[in-house]
Amino acid sequence: MVFEICDIESDDELHQCVIDSEIGFIQVQCCQSGIHGITIIESINNNQHKDKCNALQSTVKLIQLYLTDPGSVNVKDCVFHVNDLKNSNLLHIWDNLSLNVHCGSTITYSELAVLCGYTSNHCRLVARAMSNNPFPILIPCHRVIPKSSNGSNIGGYTIGRTDKQWIKSWLINHEKSN
Repeated sequence: MVFEICDIESDDELHQCVIDSEIGFIQVQCCQSGIHGITIIESINNNQHKDKCNALQSTVKLIQLYLTDPGSVNVKDCVFHVNDLKNSNLLHIWDNLSLNVHCGSTITYSELAVLCGYTSNHCRLVARAMSNNPFPILIPCHRVIPKSSNGSNIGGYTIGRTDKQWIKSWLINHEKSN
């Protein structure tokens, strides 16, 4: 998994596709060399279509694989494009989450902070990294839950429709059942 800055200056150079799923329409944006963003949208407009871009096709295949067999998804060869590399803490947390918190498992914010080499008091830094994750599903921020989670309070989710906790719950349960 690689994070890099992309020099695309216009949205015209981005390719996109929308995948219909149980959790909503998953919109994927890529350029020729990497993934720019993944989000869940509530409706499709006529401007959203499938482009013939290698990075987009690979990303769509990964998400479709996740929807059928989440345990077989591997993001180690993905190139994620970010706006800047200045906040290496966020990249470090996303990297550790993706590589160490496996499909079907969850981790608390404070446990992930410790896993990343911080103290458990850095749970707010982890929470910020999760809320700023532009690559949900592939960088599995849904696997991070509050320490006080009792099964019903699994924390929020930053993308999707109004009932965001439902999406997070669906993703966790989908992984556990496959």
